[in-house]
Amino acid sequence: MPLMKKLACLACAGAALTLCQSVQANVLVTLLPRDQPIAVGGVADVYLRISGLGATASPPSLGAFDIYVGYDPGILGFVGFTFGDRVLGDQLDLSGGGTITIVEDIPGSLNFVHLFELSLDPPDTLIDRQASAFMLGRLRFSALAPGWSFLLLFADLADENGDRLPADTEGAVVSTPEPGTLWMLVVPSGALAFTSLGRRLRIGKQSP
Repeated sequence: MPLMKKLACLACAGAALTLCQSVQANVLVTLLPRDQPIAVGGVADVYLRISGLGATASPPSLGAFDIYVGYDPGILGFVGFTFGDRVLGDQLDLSGGGTITIVEDIPGSLNFVHLFELSLDPPDTLIDRQASAFMLGRLRFSALAPGWSFLLLFADLADENGDRLPADTEGAVVSTPEPGTLWMLVVPSGALAFTSLGRRLRIGKQSP
């Protein structure tokens, strides 16, 4: 093969690889909301979201996920996990054939919730019908004691063909203030609203 033609082929291959990596690097798995205060005895709903997949009819799509969420068992108690998006439904079960799932709470000094889901849909169905961003499901925790807990997130993903799908992850924080302290976060904003309302009413009375 002539040298110039070989270099051109290598350049095209390198450009294609760079493009593929840039698409995959955009895949993000995150916990929402990122920072959530709740009272002791209350319940925190934390949503597991994926974004950056291919647009409808374009790869990559998500074929399976194997996720671990770490939390402090002295502060939070795991209540349960619900698979799927509240609006879009389960985007790994687009044909109604079901999925294979695992939910388990692994105890330790730091507990881990293990979440696994494998789609039984064919690759073409996932590519053609799956959204580019959606909720994988909802985690629910109960607040056991005052303090705060990081929610650590580790994710292994597979695409529609079962090949590894690289992704970035972003965890979250749940804080449980001392009883009565939560009001310190609410009262100032409420007082500010009433002060602003009173100011507008005074101005309205002074106007002709």
